Amino acid sequence: MNTTDMQIIRYLGYEEVYVEIKRSINPILKSILNNFHATNHFIESWDSYKLYELKSLEVAVETVKQLYEKRGLKLHPVYIMKDYESLVEIVSKKSLYHDDPFLISEIEKRTQLVSPFNIPIVTSSELHMEGGTEKAMMPYEPSAKIRFRHISLHNRNSLASALIYAHEIAHTQTESHPGYAKNLINREVVPVFLEKAFALDLDPSGALLKTIEKGRILADAAAMLNRDIKKYISSTMFKSYYDALMVSHFFGTLLGTALFDKYQHETLETQAEYFRDVQRIFDGELTVEAFLGKRKVSMREATDTTMLSRHL
Repeated sequence: MNTTDMQIIRYLGYEEVYVEIKRSINPILKSILNNFHATNHFIESWDSYKLYELKSLEVAVETVKQLYEKRGLKLHPVYIMKDYESLVEIVSKKSLYHDDPFLISEIEKRTQLVSPFNIPIVTSSELHMEGGTEKAMMPYEPSAKIRFRHISLHNRNSLASALIYAHEIAHTQTESHPGYAKNLINREVVPVFLEKAFALDLDPSGALLKTIEKGRILADAAAMLNRDIKKYISSTMFKSYYDALMVSHFFGTLLGTALFDKYQHETLETQAEYFRDVQRIFDGELTVEAFLGKRKVSMREATDTTMLSRHL
């Protein structure tokens, strides 16, 4: 990975990109896919979203607000940046240092502190069981102030897309506190955990949860089989930041799944503690690594095929 990519990772608050695997991952991926026809199931899962259609995007947003409120999770305001493209154009035309008064002024006048539910939403038919939080990258700033540009979602409004939106809202809360996770691999843990817990809140029968779980894990597993997993054991072997990000999505999803699996077998009192710890992560008081350690969740548990079979 080149110096610029590591600068981006450090700018976002991560200290490392490391996947600790003490068993061969390829047989695990194949075990996942051998139980299901990945491509066909991915399409069938998305089509089944029709069962959960919502009238509008506004209804989806309101649904997510209620999910967070029900669990007692308080969301903090986040920074957004407007007219990011024009700023990039200015920077590309001028040689500006990070402490240039003109640049600082241009950045600040485009920056606003808003509710996470006021981050612009961009929809696309190209997205399926995924979304995204697009950030305005300013690696030349002396210190990180994470600014979001928009949240991306599929243009079909459903309870499933509402869960994806809830997942992305969680990213805004964790990533607004650089250092919330030391390892980039752990960035998906909290959003995945909440997505699953909220799925059960919306549909206690578990049908919606199964749709989400199968689609995400199968799609990720199929993608990972096309790569040489041995390349992803240490940060020095990642080709780029975006390469590391894709791999972290897969392993982070497995860790979030293992965490949720333990949560499901806890008492109601202990389950409530999980959400209190999530709040502490949102508040910048707890790291994801400490959260996982407290629940004794590691890559060993995350790659256990018996555990994974319960979520497929």
